[in-house]
Amino acid sequence: MKKGVVIGAIVCVILIAVIAGGVMWFGKDSVQTGTWTPITVTQDNVAAIMSQSSLVRDVPEDGVVAFYAGNTGYTITKGKMESGLPVSPDITITLPESYLAALGQYGWCAALQEARRNDDLGIELQGSTASFAWKYRALEKYRLCLG
Repeated sequence: MKKGVVIGAIVCVILIAVIAGGVMWFGKDSVQTGTWTPITVTQDNVAAIMSQSSLVRDVPEDGVVAFYAGNTGYTITKGKMESGLPVSPDITITLPESYLAALGQYGWCAALQEARRNDDLGIELQGSTASFAWKYRALEKYRLCLG
């Protein structure tokens, strides 16, 4: 049981990294290509940019994530990120709006690592860690961004 909780916690952190930093340009992410093309990410385009990302496409069919960029709330489901918050999310992730610039400039891995280092990344899991880990297991491939 202890091993399952540890694995679940790791997957939770991975999901946070994936969703909070899932900025992709034309569907290519820095984890898979090893490159990053700087872009401008703001509240006006973060949902559109993340909706193009492979990580948002990898969210499970029944997955629901609440994501805050600063005070602005978004709902992430399979293949899309939209303005507004869900009623019953599986997880709530908060990232200060100031990190949107870092997401665009340096890539989502670097921005998330900085937010984690600065204790600016907020995570609130709803339900059990084990069930969350199982449901979001497809996002495990993004673990490299956690260093």
